[in-house]
Amino acid sequence: MTSIFGIDFGTAYTKVQARDEEERLYIIRDITGKALTIPSEVYIDKAGQVYFGLKARDEHIEHINDVSKGKEGFFFSDIKIVLIHAAEGKREEIRKLEQEIRETLDTLKDPPGPFSIVTYSIAHSLAEAQKIFKKSFNKEISLDKLKVNFSHPSLQLESCFLTNPDNPGRTIRYEEYIRKAVARALYLSQYIKSDECPVGELMSHTIESMEFQEEFKKNLSCDYEPACAISEILKNYPEAEEGIYILIDIGAGTTDIGVLLKESPSNNKLLLHYSEPIGDSRVDNILIEEIKSLQKKEIESLTEEKSQALEGLLKTKIRAIKEKLISDSSDELNLSELSLTPIELHLSMFESKLREGYLNQILEKLKQYLSNIREALVEKGYKQPIRKIFVSGGGSFFVQKYGIIEELSNEPVIYTSDVGSFSELSEEDMRLQVVALGLAHADVKPSSPSPLKPSDIYKILQQMPDYGDKETQ
Repeated sequence: MTSIFGIDFGTAYTKVQARDEEERLYIIRDITGKALTIPSEVYIDKAGQVYFGLKARDEHIEHINDVSKGKEGFFFSDIKIVLIHAAEGKREEIRKLEQEIRETLDTLKDPPGPFSIVTYSIAHSLAEAQKIFKKSFNKEISLDKLKVNFSHPSLQLESCFLTNPDNPGRTIRYEEYIRKAVARALYLSQYIKSDECPVGELMSHTIESMEFQEEFKKNLSCDYEPACAISEILKNYPEAEEGIYILIDIGAGTTDIGVLLKESPSNNKLLLHYSEPIGDSRVDNILIEEIKSLQKKEIESLTEEKSQALEGLLKTKIRAIKEKLISDSSDELNLSELSLTPIELHLSMFESKLREGYLNQILEKLKQYLSNIREALVEKGYKQPIRKIFVSGGGSFFVQKYGIIEELSNEPVIYTSDVGSFSELSEEDMRLQVVALGLAHADVKPSSPSPLKPSDIYKILQQMPDYGDKETQ
């Protein structure tokens, strides 16, 4: 049986879902019953052990709590930033990262570079997905029959170049590197049996994975996240009328917008895909800085080592803090690991800074996007109405809390947690997983029109196909 995995490789979390060749959906869940969502985090200790996801967080916290346990290592909590730095040509940032890894893991003769760590993170997500898939559905997976569809690189990065780690001095396109990384990750996933693995074992299979990537690349395809998500929603939205649908996918690092024309029940045309580097990670940074300011006096008395550990510890707790704040619940933040006094947190304590540092900015961006989309649709001769605006992504909860998109739109705004047609998924899972579900479709093909690199959104809209152009997705 051919299996199709969809990978939504996010800044903060990686999601993987699956279908078979007959388009039957298989929800891949973790041990808690939630759809699989893995933190895009890696921790490597000085003994050369690699830890992934939640285990990486635990090991990092254990090191913070008791340095004497010898758990000191390198914690990577923003995997995607490596690719972003490289694609934007920020080689100095990459060199700093490489130097930091070498200095932290000075006990290792040949520590892995940042690109290898990215590949290991993807490999772990694929390993977890395969393990759960086999156990939950009693189905074997053959690597040569596995197809993988992954989220397309952000448009503003796509035509940039990055150093090819296998051939220093040469460059390859961002998308091509991702293809290689995913192919190698799939091969290496065979050797990751749990949330930890010796780095030496992964490095020993590097040559084999390079050989495998060449034959497996034909089984890889990429697609634009919003287009996949809208298609997935419309397939499960029987009352959807012909017309134009917009999806805004707000993640931790980027906000993606897709515009799709539904011409008939079986014909959807992608009109626009655009990404902007603004996302929910700004909320994380605002909350962390405000929490630190609330305990400023106590933090000033911390030792240098504990002061350095504070930021990492807050990052491991921030998701739970956000969930409490969004639900209007108070939350006691206990930082006993650093001997700090517990403090009670309320959303009202952060509202001013959230509006100033994030909500007002994303409001202005979305106002510009939606206005220009409407203008471009008229100019290009699209007379079909905008039927709905769908909103998804882990970064959309605060946006919904403050009604940001509702302020800008006369059309119905539907958060994908409210679609209600996926009985197997919780509301939270639906909002987080809709892109991975769309990517898992067997019939996903690279999208049209060809990727563009606009200097601003208006230029991208000017290059939208005129109505009557029959290029379809």
